[in-house]
Amino acid sequence: MEFCRIKNDAAEIDIVDWNKLIESTKNLEKMPDTNSIDPLTNEEIIFSSEGKAYYIENSEKVGNINFENGVLLTNAVPISVCEKIAKSLDAKVYEDEFL
Repeated sequence: MEFCRIKNDAAEIDIVDWNKLIESTKNLEKMPDTNSIDPLTNEEIIFSSEGKAYYIENSEKVGNINFENGVLLTNAVPISVCEKIAKSLDAKVYEDEFL
């Protein structure tokens, strides 16, 4: 299990490029939006999953990647997969210094 950041030091990763990569990579699956009910108003709230993907191994969702402020944050994604993603986005992999 790996925790890392994928980022381009010269510019932010483009969300459009990231979404295209999710769609074209067999081990990635876009996360669906989630719904909830506001307990005070009883109104439905939709939480966007824009830029978020599951990492899939053997048909199981075992990790995830989140796009935040032009950087990809990974959780339980092998470093080798992170490196392939980074290369596709002209970015680099950094171990998460907080873990």
